[in-house]
Amino acid sequence: MPPDWLPHQKLRDLLEGYELGCVYWYENGAWSRAPYPEDLDDDGLDCGMSRFADKEEVLGMLDDTTAARRSSEALLNHAERYGLTPELLEPSVSDSGGERWDLPRP
Repeated sequence: MPPDWLPHQKLRDLLEGYELGCVYWYENGAWSRAPYPEDLDDDGLDCGMSRFADKEEVLGMLDDTTAARRSSEALLNHAERYGLTPELLEPSVSDSGGERWDLPRP
């Protein structure tokens, strides 16, 4: 069940306008999503995430925004173990040159 703090009405509006693909949230130290319907065969995640299926390609993308490949590998290792935290993501966000992201905090 999605937490009460999610902007449910905004999400419904986006869904009705076909602007919403998926919703994930970070709470209590873990990433979550709403449960899928039992009859859903394919959530589309493989298609949407297929460009991230190759670890070397992911590392190449991360190298563009992080200081060194070593930190990229560490970041990816944390992600593979479901251990990403805002503190681990902060260097990637601050190096991106874009606006400051509001990373989830426990």
